[in-house]
Amino acid sequence: MLEETLGPVGHVAFVVPDVREAMRAMAPCGLRWSSVTRPTALMQGAAGTVQEVHVDYVASAGGEPRVKLISAVPGSVFETPERGGIHHLSYWVDDLESATYRLSTQGWSVEATGLESHGAPRFRYLIDTNGSRIELGQTALRQEFDDWADS
Repeated sequence: MLEETLGPVGHVAFVVPDVREAMRAMAPCGLRWSSVTRPTALMQGAAGTVQEVHVDYVASAGGEPRVKLISAVPGSVFETPERGGIHHLSYWVDDLESATYRLSTQGWSVEATGLESHGAPRFRYLIDTNGSRIELGQTALRQEFDDWADS
């Protein structure tokens, strides 16, 4: 149903204890990786509180769906899942607010929104009643992401 609403998956993300170690462990998969980056993510929770989160992340190069590895940060949306596995599936959307609204009518709720330094939404995590998580990324930022991932 999500693919009908949002289109194809842009990336599959895993939260891992150590990004570089996870890259080494995935070497048999034959993935080519972007550089590891360490941004400060401004994450606004559903209650409106903004948290600065320092994460390492990397993405596979060469097309979609990409694999993204994100370092675990206790006390944030980037906690290591209890049983491991996929942290989220990511989709590109033209209108973040419209897509969020459409998904909210299907039972999804906002978990957190990633903000630009000036406070504008950059991406958003939504979660369903089963605990499945998706990320909505703005299509306007896709080329910047692709250029970084493929560099």
